[in-house]
Amino acid sequence: MDVINNQSIVHQLTVKDVFSTNAFLYIDQETKHGFLFDPGAEAEKILRVIKSNDYHIEKILLTHGHFDHIGAVDKIRNELNIPVYMHELGHKYVQNARMNLSALCNRHVIVDDVNYVQSGEVFELSANSDFKVTMTHTPGHAMDQVMYYNAQDKAAFVGDTIFKGNIGSTQYEGGNERDLMKSLNMILSLPDEVVLYNGHTDKTTVGDEKKRYGL
Repeated sequence: MDVINNQSIVHQLTVKDVFSTNAFLYIDQETKHGFLFDPGAEAEKILRVIKSNDYHIEKILLTHGHFDHIGAVDKIRNELNIPVYMHELGHKYVQNARMNLSALCNRHVIVDDVNYVQSGEVFELSANSDFKVTMTHTPGHAMDQVMYYNAQDKAAFVGDTIFKGNIGSTQYEGGNERDLMKSLNMILSLPDEVVLYNGHTDKTTVGDEKKRYGL
């Protein structure tokens, strides 16, 4: 658990079905309200952390629609009665088991009732309008891949665009190497102190990744 500025909390929860994936709880410590990013599996594990800490999750925010990032959405959404949001291109993935790769892993993951929004959308807590993240489209790994960023906390939830010591794959349908390079350049133009919370490794920072690549 990371405590940022004595105000915000980030829980990284590694969950697994076929693959291990990071889900994140981003919480305003004063109100105990927050967001849930990418609940990919093990809904009960995520719900236990939410309930044991008396958190109130207002929204599920998805970085992209691959099945290892959306597998527990329905169960958690139904349990907590909260809305789900993702980029407007996400319907190509969450509505298609081949595109979201679940069909390739003997799964059939489909998610309905998603709110599709455009890049630039700002999500703020009803309990504290100063606690917010901005969605920015960062395609390359997937057509709908986005980043959620809070400049005050210097926290970015980047999905599978960049990891600690690695970058996202472009081998799956909808992946594009040129788009990925543009997205990486945009992320690495953020301040060096920004922490990158990603889908499959430990957190890293913009500064550390720039050094890694000699930038």
